[in-house]
Amino acid sequence: MKITAGACTRGEIAYLLENGADEISCGLNDIPSFCDNHSIPGLKIHQIHEISDEVHSAGKKLFIYANETRPDWSTRIPALRKIFEEERADGFILADAEQIELYEKAVGLNRHISENYSKNVNMPEWHMGILGFCFNSASARRYRSRGVKRIIIPQQILPCESREICSIMPETEFYYLIHEMDKNIDGLCMGCRDDSSEIRFCMRGFRTTAGYVSFPAFTLEERLAYFYGYFGQDSFIKIVRFGSPELRRLVFNEAKELGKLAGKTSTEAGFVAEASGLVSEEYIPKFRELIRKNSIGMLH
Repeated sequence: MKITAGACTRGEIAYLLENGADEISCGLNDIPSFCDNHSIPGLKIHQIHEISDEVHSAGKKLFIYANETRPDWSTRIPALRKIFEEERADGFILADAEQIELYEKAVGLNRHISENYSKNVNMPEWHMGILGFCFNSASARRYRSRGVKRIIIPQQILPCESREICSIMPETEFYYLIHEMDKNIDGLCMGCRDDSSEIRFCMRGFRTTAGYVSFPAFTLEERLAYFYGYFGQDSFIKIVRFGSPELRRLVFNEAKELGKLAGKTSTEAGFVAEASGLVSEEYIPKFRELIRKNSIGMLH
């Protein structure tokens, strides 16, 4: 298992690299991304090479968020080219394969003309974030044919359901969803925290005007089984950015410790039993204390 960790500040990058992150992801305000918390405040395009040099000197990779689609997205292509060609980022996290085609056209490629596309042209590494709940192996084949190297598995797809997808894509990535993150089923936000630090239902209405729709919350044991299932597929694990710096570091360190435990545990049941004790006794109290201290709830 490898960890791709999001950085919210310049200072966090050194910490993540020194403590075992395999990749760094971040955003900047000049490039639209799905959430504001993807971006490092004040980071400008012409400064990205400073980060990429730091990341590359540690033998790691840097990926930039560009995962919001807008009608004017094509106007962002020159900025992406500069980030990749001059600022030396390794690739981008996208939400729509059309973004790849726009980029290819900008650099003079046409994947419908094989002799044209076979030219030795240096291209970014494309990672596709899939949050929709209609995703299967046919979708994975289509994305791979469009040049996508890695799929970020939708949160509602269980490890047993993803094996064929994982066999199609060169790389897959899954969300770290132990106890402080969302778990989505059919687009429902499931695992939100309120200021009391307790897991609660997300009570937003969904496809109904008569009331609210909700499902039973996932237990810690179910989330740990989810983690172990994807760990066994040798996937990347995605650490999402949220909360205070202390909270983000706690998430990162917890993920590393669970990864080490999963690597030396031969069965799912054995891992879940041992990991439940670790999370419940060591990490949940720390999370609750930090949440109370900083009055942090989950961001929608």
